[in-house]
Amino acid sequence: MKLYIMKQSAVDYLKENMRTYYINYYRKTDNDWIYELFDYDPFELFMEVPEFKLAPYMEKKGEMDLQNCKIMYTNLMRISESQASDERLWAGLCNSTFYKYCRMRWDYQSKKLKNPDADADAIISRFFFKGTYRSGFYRNTLAKCWWVGHGTYQEIHGNKFELLDALGADDLSTKMTDLFYSNTFASNPTIIKGICKGWKLFTDRGIKLTTREYFRPALQYMNALGGGILLDMLDEDEIKEIFVDYISQLYNKDKGETVFVKTDDSYDDIEDEEDIEVENADIIFMQGNNDAEEVEEKPVQEFGVGIKAVGASQKKDLKEARILNKVMGKPKEIACGCSVILHIVEDDRDVKYDVPKEKNGQDWYAIYNQMLGKSIGESFRMRIKTYIVKDISW
Repeated sequence: MKLYIMKQSAVDYLKENMRTYYINYYRKTDNDWIYELFDYDPFELFMEVPEFKLAPYMEKKGEMDLQNCKIMYTNLMRISESQASDERLWAGLCNSTFYKYCRMRWDYQSKKLKNPDADADAIISRFFFKGTYRSGFYRNTLAKCWWVGHGTYQEIHGNKFELLDALGADDLSTKMTDLFYSNTFASNPTIIKGICKGWKLFTDRGIKLTTREYFRPALQYMNALGGGILLDMLDEDEIKEIFVDYISQLYNKDKGETVFVKTDDSYDDIEDEEDIEVENADIIFMQGNNDAEEVEEKPVQEFGVGIKAVGASQKKDLKEARILNKVMGKPKEIACGCSVILHIVEDDRDVKYDVPKEKNGQDWYAIYNQMLGKSIGESFRMRIKTYIVKDISW
């Protein structure tokens, strides 16, 4: 698959004369008309890569963009940040290899003409760069996908785009603008990842937070905070803590919590979109027929002080748990992601379990099926023992 850049002279000519040629993007299904404008080839080969396709058309543009962020970055991971900042690259891809796709992304095959100046400016933003170089590549149809993929990609086992998935498809265009372009911290990948991890804490638990009421105000707060402290000196977890704590204040403001930032509910979408759119278990069950075997016991540090936890697990993030208890309220019944203290009647002792966030994963064991949905005071039997639910927390 050949990828082409657009020669600078061709870029300059088309942008300077876009009010003459913009109508071609509405009417021409292929890019032959671009070649006809010049007495030389306006494109030159940039690189060859294995064949790949962008996401199929979806009515929900946010979902299409989310998939394209993964596709563009995964397939063009070899290019440098310097190359990815070059207008000639993205003008070349948008006007050659992916010309038909970019027309489809913006519905130019059916879009009606409006104002010549506005329509021409939109073409420049989507197929070239408009404004400063940063605003340029967060407006360009394909460049923004590469840069958002680049900003959320993690070299981890499993889903390397889990932070992007946490941002989600809803209002993705607005989130891209606010997180990666509009604020002073946008160029710092540590801050970006810390914020994404904070947002993920809520989405992992199914807490529905809107962009207007939570995401944008929290970013405004982080931006304002950057004027008083050096956010660049903090690590991802410290950024995450600040971000999550402020959202928890917004979430509970009706309970008397202090809100520090006057939020702006307006949406200045730079793309001018018409359709703005933990733990492992503390017990390991080794037997296949619902039999359970206890392994090495380890003390619990805070939740259920003095109570033994059964099995080896990842360290429980107690600060995160306290925030979730504050935002969501203590759970009334056992659900995925809960921490639970059970009393074993026959042994007259208490044990603690951390229920995994997802059911039927590799750390999902038989006892969780027994305890799900139980409330404090309820009991169940497992093998020859009786378990009574004493406490539930996030």
